[in-house]
Amino acid sequence: MAETKKKTTEVIITVPHVVCDENGENCDTYAKYFSAILGDEFINNNIKIIRIISKTNRLKKDDNRFPVTGEFGEAMLKALNREETKSLFDVHSFPKTKDSPYDFYFLELTGTEYRSNIRTRDFYLDVLSDLKDANLKGTIMGATHENANVYTARKYGKNAFLCEFSRLLTTPQAKTICKSLVKYYIHYYHIEEEEKKEEGFFM
Repeated sequence: MAETKKKTTEVIITVPHVVCDENGENCDTYAKYFSAILGDEFINNNIKIIRIISKTNRLKKDDNRFPVTGEFGEAMLKALNREETKSLFDVHSFPKTKDSPYDFYFLELTGTEYRSNIRTRDFYLDVLSDLKDANLKGTIMGATHENANVYTARKYGKNAFLCEFSRLLTTPQAKTICKSLVKYYIHYYHIEEEEKKEEGFFM
């Protein structure tokens, strides 16, 4: 009897702020590294990924703002147009300070028709519970500006998440976060379309 090949879900991982300016600033210093850890975790779970990394500093062309153009934007739109593409993870890193004491947070769209639904809320909360058990501090923050990549992916009917990692995370800590993201992604989204239940919004 022939072995049935396991169906995989294709995930886009975008990294829009990886390029620093001439002073080594205005960039997400470790976003590319964290996106690689996340990508490896998806691959280890037989989930196909596409990683799209910006080549432009955000002060010249912010690849997480409208309009969605240029090499980065065109690559993302091309991937979003594929039927097998199911989800997008937009990866960023931030400096941990007294004003932002978190190790990780989800940045969620608010005040838009493309804000999260109840399924996404449950996904967020389960990931954050895992982080708490690992002595990592996480939360959900509302976006104060338009995040073009998540907004566009949801407009295309895909699941989309903006993930902010602290620059102070150790590699084991980052792996713990990524393992949880992928674990609960599989639980909530790596399923057949007819099994999905999208009900309401929470932000």
